[in-house]
Amino acid sequence: MTIQKQGEKEEHTYEIVGSAEANMQEHKISHRSPLGASLMDKKRGDVFAFETPKGPQKYKIVNVK
Repeated sequence: MTIQKQGEKEEHTYEIVGSAEANMQEHKISHRSPLGASLMDKKRGDVFAFETPKGPQKYKIVNVK
């Protein structure tokens, strides 16, 4: 899944996996992590908020594979 923070051009691609397979260096995030849970059941074009250390941030789903 590729996401983009609103107001920025840079995109980030993640694979949602089970907790045992999660590895941020490989861009694999757990479906139980805050970001992974936020991405569940989303489709291309959806906008969602994700809680970060700097407060809630809005992201857009750019692509789903």
